[in-house]
Amino acid sequence: MDAVLREVSGDQVFVNEREFAARLGQPVSALQPGLREECEALLSKVASCRYCFRETRVTRTGEDELDLGFGAFHSHALTLNLQGCEEAILFAATLGAGVDRLMKRLSVSSPARNFVVNALASTKAEALCDLANRELATRVLGETGRSCAPRFSPGYGDVPLAIQPGFIHFVNAGKLLGITLSEACFMYPTKSVTAVIGIRN
Repeated sequence: MDAVLREVSGDQVFVNEREFAARLGQPVSALQPGLREECEALLSKVASCRYCFRETRVTRTGEDELDLGFGAFHSHALTLNLQGCEEAILFAATLGAGVDRLMKRLSVSSPARNFVVNALASTKAEALCDLANRELATRVLGETGRSCAPRFSPGYGDVPLAIQPGFIHFVNAGKLLGITLSEACFMYPTKSVTAVIGIRN
């Protein structure tokens, strides 16, 4: 099947308070009164929560070597994660380029606001992935006897970032989400994530 785009209303993506505090490096209550609300308003004006996904076969081409539809690569950790999986869902999610433009402006005009917006945006991007994961799992679990492995992202464990170009192309995230890659395979917009969800039969 071709890649599918899903647009999500920002008010459906809920920030995890514990993760937000961890990214801040301090209790949320320690923020200046009203700063969090102001930064949330700024972020909500520019964030565009979207994800795209594509289903694929899991092909084992050698010891700790996988092909998820865009070429073979080695990863012991992902091979273990995908045990019992003959299929997988690959997805990419982003908050959009508007968030990066906002942070660039704030880095000059208000470093304090930039710091809070950055933490909020990172937490919101992870929450968007959680939402995508739930929706995609529901799609899979609708078929009797199937379940999902925990999602796994390039750059985590021994999954090389070098697979990002093939991954992005396979899910059509360049066209659907506007995601591009640096020479080091880091994504822009920066608040973007790619991940694999194994499907167990």
